[in-house]
Amino acid sequence: MNNIKFRIWDAYLKRMTYDYPPHQKLTVAFCGGKLSQVRYDDNDSGCSWSAMPDDLERGERFFAQQYVGLRDSADQEIYEGDILMSTPADEKHIALISYSEEFAAFLHGENALWRGWLGKSLVLGNIFENPELLNAKDVLN
Repeated sequence: MNNIKFRIWDAYLKRMTYDYPPHQKLTVAFCGGKLSQVRYDDNDSGCSWSAMPDDLERGERFFAQQYVGLRDSADQEIYEGDILMSTPADEKHIALISYSEEFAAFLHGENALWRGWLGKSLVLGNIFENPELLNAKDVLN
C-alpha cells in the first residue's frame, strides 16, 4: 500500500520541505481541491511554521507536490514536479512528472507513469529548483 504524502515548495524562501517522520512532520490539507493548510514541525530543532490562509488562497507561495508511490533506480522517491530521466527500451526520455485529472494518473511527459515503463530511471531534479533540466539535451548523451 502506498503512503499518501507530499512535499511543499516555498516560492518565497526557494526551499523544498519534506515530511521525514518521526523528527520532521509536514501536514498538508486540501479543501475543494485547493491547498488549504500547511504546517511544519521539526522536533529536533524546535522550529515550526504554518502557512497563512491568504498565502494559500493566492497560490503564489506554497506548492504541494504528491509522492507518486514509485522510486527511481537509485531508490529515490518520485514526486509530482520531478524531472525524471527514464530509459524504456534503451531510449532516454527526460520529462516532467505531472498529474492528469483527465486520466486520473501521474504522467511522465505525455506517457502514463507506471513501474514497468520506467526501465532504468533517475530523478534529475524538480521543476522549481532545476527548471533548466527540461531543456538540457546534453543530459541525454
